[in-house]
Amino acid sequence: MVASERLVMSGEINTMGAGGGQSGARQHSSVWGGGGAGGGVLLQGPEMTLDGRVDQRGRRGNNPSRVNAGTLKIFHGALVEESPTLRNGRVLRVEINRPPIVSSDDGVDHDVIEGQTFTLALNASDPDGEAITAWGLGEDAPAEASVEGEGGSATLTWAPGHFSERVLSFEVHATDENGLSGRLMLSFQVEDANGPPRVVGAGHFEIDEDVELNHPLYAEDPDGDVATLELGLLPVGATYDAETRVFRWTPTNEQVGEHQIRLTAEEREGEARVVEDILTLVVKNTNDAPILTTPLNLEASGGDYLEVTLRATDPDVGDNLFYWTLMDSPGGMTLGDRNGVLAWEVPESSIGESVPLRLSVADDHGGRNVYDLTIEVSAGPDAPIAHAGEDQESGPGLILLDGSRSVDPGGSDLVYTWRQVVNDTAPLVRLPEGSMRPEITLSHRGIYRFELRVHNGRYRSTPSFVNVTIINVEPVIELPDNPRTAIPVGTHWLEYLDGSSAYDPNPEDQLTYQWEFAGDETSEILPLITDPTASWTAVDLPGRGEWPFRLTVSDGEFEVSKDFVISLVAPDDGLPEPPTEPEEPVGCGCSSAPDVLPFAAAMFALFCLRRRRQRERIRVRRAEHHRE
Repeated sequence: MVASERLVMSGEINTMGAGGGQSGARQHSSVWGGGGAGGGVLLQGPEMTLDGRVDQRGRRGNNPSRVNAGTLKIFHGALVEESPTLRNGRVLRVEINRPPIVSSDDGVDHDVIEGQTFTLALNASDPDGEAITAWGLGEDAPAEASVEGEGGSATLTWAPGHFSERVLSFEVHATDENGLSGRLMLSFQVEDANGPPRVVGAGHFEIDEDVELNHPLYAEDPDGDVATLELGLLPVGATYDAETRVFRWTPTNEQVGEHQIRLTAEEREGEARVVEDILTLVVKNTNDAPILTTPLNLEASGGDYLEVTLRATDPDVGDNLFYWTLMDSPGGMTLGDRNGVLAWEVPESSIGESVPLRLSVADDHGGRNVYDLTIEVSAGPDAPIAHAGEDQESGPGLILLDGSRSVDPGGSDLVYTWRQVVNDTAPLVRLPEGSMRPEITLSHRGIYRFELRVHNGRYRSTPSFVNVTIINVEPVIELPDNPRTAIPVGTHWLEYLDGSSAYDPNPEDQLTYQWEFAGDETSEILPLITDPTASWTAVDLPGRGEWPFRLTVSDGEFEVSKDFVISLVAPDDGLPEPPTEPEEPVGCGCSSAPDVLPFAAAMFALFCLRRRRQRERIRVRRAEHHRE
């Protein structure tokens, strides 16, 4: 019986059978005995599985009898149940391929010396008599090692480098004509020998333009001796830091190509040997986008035809084919996609405008840049000229804009159009229409920017601008006339100090008030009310005399003061004596401190009334100030 396909297995199969099994040749063994007792199998090797169709031949003849399908699984001396069903003494024959046997007459453990060539004779034989077709080394073999052979003989050659590991192992393998390999593990002890220095980082590398390279580069000695590194001529822009032992370079587009740097490693101790090496850097090109060389600011006249050929360059050598695209532009504008010709019939309505447009330019390798341009549209020689006057700086109040210096070349009458340019520093105000010199009221601090255009009936001028800066100014203090009052001798006098007429021309400012005694420091005259938001207070004066007080008002930046003097005199000074009752003074004064408190309560009620009147007076004064 033979298989329909040639099945190759690794391992060794022996058969046992008392009578039903047919003995096979050297490479064919009966693995299943039929018709007798004692059939069995013994396998040495890894687990193996056979799948496929099996043709069975009779024991005493060569005529095919039937076909069975199944799986024969063999592993370490046992035959599993999935084997084919074999009947009437038929047997399954399997061909077994065994790996070559690799050996060396000199053994597998060896001592080698750095820098000296070591050779080892190797032998290989195949148990199945197949030819040895190839020799090789395992993945762990050092780069300096090689094996060359023909048939069953080969030679391992290895000169250990001076930076080799002291103990290492690697495989040698031989392969038969069916592709099965046998292996031999070799072990080595590497003896140290004084060796020359070497350059770490030398070699051939590819890098990209415009990308910074940080490349470790230094000299080292296998024996620990001091070694130094010297570099030859470096590319433009490249540097080497001997302390960090790093070579740095960001190559440009002009440096695309190969660059070689000569390296010299010198051993400063021992035999003082010198080793030279080369660092080769190949700079790969990275496509750069075209660069627009036409100015970003163009000029045109309203009513004329604008035609400009845009220009660009490409940093990449050979990239001279450009593609132009308009991305955002005014109506009627065109741009040639290959020739870069920008064309536009400039409308008169755009005179004085800065017309924006956006375009892109690309090369035929995908590089693309986007640019924003501006076309400044002028009025032409026959258009009038607007003049918005000189910049102004003032406090809040009435502002006069002056466009009287605007002219028309032909002497025509002009129509004036003023417009406030919106910004984040000042609120909007209302402007009168058609006036050459409009008056406006500006109250809040900020920079107000105004635009003036004039029209002569045919052409409109380019805009003229003027800035008006409203600044913070000092608060204003207004106090009543200094009072002069006759009081009886020994009488305390309660006086009301009112600063509610003070105001700030800047309406956004909040004022604070402080009343203080400005006379002799030995006199303890204290205001009864010290609230800084209150513009008034009251004081208890101990008797006749000149009592000076000072009001200080602040808006946070400026602080102003003004004095107020209260004169309390005797009745014989020509002033009428205030009415009094025989037992208790009334009216403006009182004779005892405890009686001051009820009067202070009355004064507080008066304060509320005066506070209301104060707001009205401030509103009126600000309006008068603005009219001035």
